[in-house]
Amino acid sequence: FDSERVANFISIASLYLLPFIILYLLCLELRLKSELSLLLSLFYICNPFTANFLKSINPWNMIASYIIPAYFFIIYKYWNKPFTLFTIFGIHSLIFNYSNANPPTMAIFQIAIVIFVILTPLVKNYPFTFPEIFKNYFVILSSFILFNFWWIINWAYVLTDASANYTTTFALGWLKSAGNSVPALWRSISMTSLLPHPRLPNYDIFSSLVGNNFGESVSMIPVLIISCSLLVKKLVDRPLRYLGIIVIIIGLMAKGTNQPFGWVYEWAIKYIPLFKIFKTAPEKWGVLFVFLVTLYLTVVIQKLISSKLIIPILCLLIFYTAFYLRPFLSGQFLPDYNYNGDVTGSKHFILKSEYQQLRNTLNNDPLQYRVLSLPGHLNYQIALRLNGGGYYTGNDPILNNTNKPFIAPYNNIFAPDFDIIFDNLSSRYLTQILGFYNIKKIVINKDMFPWFGFKEKESIATIEGYFNSQFVADNNSTIDLYDLGDLFVPRIYIADQVINTKMLQADTIKLFQGQDISTRSAIYFNQSFDSKDTTNKFPRLIFQKINPAKYYLEVNHISEPSTLVFSENFHRGWKIYSTDEKTRSIYETWFRNPVFENSHQKVNGYANSWIINSDPSNNQDNLHLILEYQPQRLYYLGLLVTLVTGCLTLTYYLFKYLR
Repeated sequence: FDSERVANFISIASLYLLPFIILYLLCLELRLKSELSLLLSLFYICNPFTANFLKSINPWNMIASYIIPAYFFIIYKYWNKPFTLFTIFGIHSLIFNYSNANPPTMAIFQIAIVIFVILTPLVKNYPFTFPEIFKNYFVILSSFILFNFWWIINWAYVLTDASANYTTTFALGWLKSAGNSVPALWRSISMTSLLPHPRLPNYDIFSSLVGNNFGESVSMIPVLIISCSLLVKKLVDRPLRYLGIIVIIIGLMAKGTNQPFGWVYEWAIKYIPLFKIFKTAPEKWGVLFVFLVTLYLTVVIQKLISSKLIIPILCLLIFYTAFYLRPFLSGQFLPDYNYNGDVTGSKHFILKSEYQQLRNTLNNDPLQYRVLSLPGHLNYQIALRLNGGGYYTGNDPILNNTNKPFIAPYNNIFAPDFDIIFDNLSSRYLTQILGFYNIKKIVINKDMFPWFGFKEKESIATIEGYFNSQFVADNNSTIDLYDLGDLFVPRIYIADQVINTKMLQADTIKLFQGQDISTRSAIYFNQSFDSKDTTNKFPRLIFQKINPAKYYLEVNHISEPSTLVFSENFHRGWKIYSTDEKTRSIYETWFRNPVFENSHQKVNGYANSWIINSDPSNNQDNLHLILEYQPQRLYYLGLLVTLVTGCLTLTYYLFKYLR
């Protein structure tokens, strides 16, 4: 859509409407009347957990509130139709594949599938047979894998890298710091774990509802209904018993390392492979817990529909739902909130003309470089001043919507440590440092508010005064844009200076202070010896970006070994292949061995480098090379599997229809 308002409306509305609709359809499938289905659908949307979960309005993450009940609905509805189950589940998971972008959420989905294939025959009152369960689980899992193979196959390659950066110590530290002084079990079972604690009644409208004794009492109504239902003899049958056990287990998981049995969760993080991804226990397990609670209430109402007990249960549930519907009825379901008494946060971002101008400037620039974002916000949730007061809080809506990678203090988890930049903004060596990291432009957003603090010690005025005398400036009331001109290193270049040093990357500034270093250097840190090699015989390099994972290189007049530097974060998957200058195809390198492989090393503390040379046997001093990210081939292979799966499935249905 040309209109951002239309796109935003559709994405945000779908976050709320899809969970509501799928719960309504599920309740109808479970043979509840439409008015009861409506009640439970509203309950699922407006309870304190879901309401606070969805207000983050990140579709790739918050769509989990729809995916989990949708998976159960599909499994339940097509349990006795394996091929239809395979097709519907696969196509649905393919359409909503972006919901798996968050690894912990993706893992929760897979755990939910296991739970659902166990629960479905119980809820349907079918015989509980393991062969039937294994058969349907195999159908669902194979459907998910084959229809989503185009992205699943890449996880086999990147999982090791991601796990190395996501340590057990980090996960435990996060869990314990987030869980200190929080009565997590109580808050988990009352579905209030995402609200501020201790009570902050003035934080937002959701907190005002629960931030008092009466509100907390209302939040316990679902727990009261579930507890009382266990005392009704005719309800305590096998389906409800097993469902209750699963609800209790997931509720305990949602409290993380807090007591009781907090040591179990801590043990799991330490010793169960990949369990450390569940560091945000209340949020990740909470989505599944809330759905299971809703499902439990649905089954209870279904069983008690002809009993006298149904009237008090429905009255309590109607009162609970009406109480928590207030933010929705008043249009405050995306509320402004008060942070530490000095920041009024808002999701209602206003795109200023200066912001749009910056986006256009960066997006229309064909050169490839990094952008430095200032002030150096210490959290990805930035705060921007809004006209009329208040602050937008959330992801950077400006630089995240450009085609240029940008450097900020918070985005170095899987990248080099950029502290040297923010610690030396007033240094006379700053130009060399910026160029060293492939930075061509600097953006200063004067609307930023330091609600998580800034990395640099200088004020914006001080930085502006220094930058105005050093770089080409384009300043206005909100945005300062500085250009380093030709002082930055290109994405790919031939080093005119090779330096081996015992220093670490953290000591880069000392290296610049100690000697005259060219911007187009190749610096190998932490070497066992110090040496400097400078050559005056530089080959001529031309490169063309074919796509983000592939570059064409032409190196002319190469008479001796030279150091080729690729200013992209080092990864073993980057390979160089010799090629015919006329060929251009996806598979042109697939059956060739990479060249210069033994010399592939990390350089400049973050980049890739190779020692290249011409082949003396053919008496040529020109090279035609392809620089390619080899794991991209996995994507093509996975896409082929997904397309074949889709084609075979459609062929089957076409044949069946014609027959």
